[in-house]
Amino acid sequence: MSNGNLSIGCAGAGILGSAIIRRLLESGFSVSVWNRDREKLSPLIDLGAIPVEAPSELAAAGDLVLTCVTAAAAVEAIVFGDDGVAASGGPQKLLIDMSTRRASRAPWRAVARIRGCCRSFFRRWRVRIFRWRERSPS
Repeated sequence: MSNGNLSIGCAGAGILGSAIIRRLLESGFSVSVWNRDREKLSPLIDLGAIPVEAPSELAAAGDLVLTCVTAAAAVEAIVFGDDGVAASGGPQKLLIDMSTRRASRAPWRAVARIRGCCRSFFRRWRVRIFRWRERSPS
């Protein structure tokens, strides 16, 4: 699938999320965006991102959805809340959680619901983001 045919939805336009969205737009992808704070979307819209009103619209419009937020509760709300991503999921959709929260702090209820969601709505990837640390020469 070429960049022009793949449509991506992104939830979260903080420091990391906005950098990812910018790079996707520069690479020619169609990107729909949602963020709790709509003001953070303005620079991304200027670059060609398509704003949506609810996370469910990300899944409805896109082939895959990226979440990049800072709290487990936010991931749960984006995926399972009213108008959440799961409401518009389908077996051909992909949910990629790139949130910067600690997995150990994720509520077990959310983990169980995500596992159930994966079987019926999405294929799901959990992407760990690590900080690269240069070692000084010894």
